[in-house]
Amino acid sequence: MLRREEILELMQKRGYVEYAFINKNKIQFLSDHMIRGQIDKPTINIIVNMNDGSFECIYNVPLGINKLITPKCGSVTNDKHFEKIINKFMKSVNWLHEKFNYFT
Repeated sequence: MLRREEILELMQKRGYVEYAFINKNKIQFLSDHMIRGQIDKPTINIIVNMNDGSFECIYNVPLGINKLITPKCGSVTNDKHFEKIINKFMKSVNWLHEKFNYFT
């Protein structure tokens, strides 16, 4: 089991801020630009399971009920794996954001 402080520090370094604590074993993070009010950028939610270190990424498509969600991914502490998943996820997110963004 990962320590909450360890996950918070790691995710803050990556540009995410804690948003919610879920069921005593999961932490939800948001892209920090959303907290700063930069709503023209896509906001990513990342849910980290403290029991096994797994994570999933979620993007809510603007103007709809659709979500883009990764399956359960490996350890959030593995930087190489995390960046690989985020980079692939962001390609799809950026395309969706461009097509459905009502701010542009």
